[in-house]
Amino acid sequence: MIENAQSGQVERFNHIHMYHEHPLCAIQWYVTHLGATKPLGSGGAPAAPASGDCKQLYAPPTWPSFAKFPGFVREPSGSVMFDDINILIRPWPGGGLVATRGHLVDHWALSVADLTPTVARLKSEGIKFLEEIHPWGDTRAAMIEGPDRVAIEIVEVEMSQCED
Repeated sequence: MIENAQSGQVERFNHIHMYHEHPLCAIQWYVTHLGATKPLGSGGAPAAPASGDCKQLYAPPTWPSFAKFPGFVREPSGSVMFDDINILIRPWPGGGLVATRGHLVDHWALSVADLTPTVARLKSEGIKFLEEIHPWGDTRAAMIEGPDRVAIEIVEVEMSQCED
């Protein structure tokens, strides 16, 4: 699910909802491999890191829910930030999530200043590549698969374009 939010007269994209069998593991993956940050906790301090295994037990289902039975499992959950875009990750017990390629929301993208070393680093970290480096308009891109089977395009852009 992708949402736009509005503050005053300006509507803008600001977050994505995603599912993962183990949300805390997905959060660790995004921080480790893509440089995401964890949102600030109360009082502006960094959110406390999860202790121990990221594969924590699920909380009991609650309502309201999309399904009458068994309810909706809401915890453990969390989020990561890419600049001012929040990726909210909720649990999806039992796995079974399908890859995003070919669906209405096929992928999302992140920009980097230099694609070649980024791709080399991700490959050395064992990240699955869906598409190798290829031309994309007047620049280049590559496509990886995230921990939740989402396709993520890595697009090379001049940093001056990112600052506008």
